[in-house]
Amino acid sequence: MIQQINFEALKDIYTPEGKFYLCSRVPANFVRFENYQECKALTPNLFLLQDYENGYFSLAVLNEMLKKQLNVPTCRSLLSHIRAEAQDCSVYLVSDLPAGFLLNIVKNIK
Repeated sequence: MIQQINFEALKDIYTPEGKFYLCSRVPANFVRFENYQECKALTPNLFLLQDYENGYFSLAVLNEMLKKQLNVPTCRSLLSHIRAEAQDCSVYLVSDLPAGFLLNIVKNIK
C-alpha cells in the first residue's frame, strides 16, 4: 500500500514497519527515523513549484509538468522499486504537495 502524507502527519503515522520516502528538497528538521529515505528525485523542480505557488499556472498545469519531469528512466525505475516495496510493507510518500497529488502521478507513470 502506498500513501501520500505531509510532514505534520508523519509524527502521528510513523511505524517502524513502514517505509518513508521524503519527497522534499529540504526535509523537516525533526525527521530522524531509521526507516526513511530522502527521495529528491520525486520532488518538483524548485522553480516549477515556486511558479505554481506564485499563481503563474494552475494545479492541473503543475500536474502535467510534474508528470513530464518524473517520466524519465531514473524516476521510472525508482517508482517501480517503490511499487514493488509496497507489496511487502506500507510505503509513505511524505510531501508538501497537495494531498494525493504525488500519489496520483506515481500510480500513473509506468
